Amino acid sequence: MALDKFEKIHNDLNGIRSEKKQITAAIYARVSSPNQLYNYSLDEQVRICRERCELMGWKVRYIFR
Repeated sequence: MALDKFEKIHNDLNGIRSEKKQITAAIYARVSSPNQLYNYSLDEQVRICRERCELMGWKVRYIFR
């Protein structure tokens, strides 16, 4: 059922993209403890989020760390 929900959201977003509206995004990267900073860095989180935004056709406007 979760996949169906994801597909609906994805299809809705594709419909928005096809209308030529520019979606802007904000990236919020964080860690819970100092140890996590080294296991999964903020830079890596931002990189992954940027890739997803590019895939979706979104423009990254803000990055919060």
